[in-house]
Amino acid sequence: MKTEQLIGMLAADVPAIDPHGVRRRYALALSVGALAAAVVMFIVIRGRRADISQAAHVRMFWIKFAFPLMIVAAALVAVNRLGRPGVKLGYAPAALLLPIVLMWLLAAAALGQAAPGERGQLI
Repeated sequence: MKTEQLIGMLAADVPAIDPHGVRRRYALALSVGALAAAVVMFIVIRGRRADISQAAHVRMFWIKFAFPLMIVAAALVAVNRLGRPGVKLGYAPAALLLPIVLMWLLAAAALGQAAPGERGQLI
């Protein structure tokens, strides 16, 4: 069998593929994973940290919550683009660096606002 014949045989009678099928399966998997992670996190936090309602009023709580979400969102964009041949990354590398740069800026601001005697402990 020649290569052209094999390609013709493989390409014959191929059904049409839903263009949004991958996106739907990806969204379903992410939704189920996020829900499972939220349930596990709630169970673990509830048993370990009784003052979670007070901690939620502190700005640092939400920064710690937002940091991994920003990285995950940027990584999803990058993986989506890398998984499609011919699609350029665009702003994905900058989006991956943004949370890290923001965290460094927050750390520098916290270090700058600390008293000189406390800076060694912060570092």
